[in-house]
Amino acid sequence: MSQKYIKTANVKKFAQSHGKRAGKDFCEALDRLVERKLLQALAEHNGGKLTLDASLAAYILGNK
Repeated sequence: MSQKYIKTANVKKFAQSHGKRAGKDFCEALDRLVERKLLQALAEHNGGKLTLDASLAAYILGNK
């Protein structure tokens, strides 16, 4: 499965900088998560706005 939303090389490089490895299955699961969250954001009314903004990201992804 090719990644649609994430750059696998960047994920692997970031994991390596923290002493870990990111497997193919992890990258695929991360890509699916991004797709689900993007679809969730697109389905949200968001006051009639057409732009996906930071407030919507905070709402969908959690403001931690």
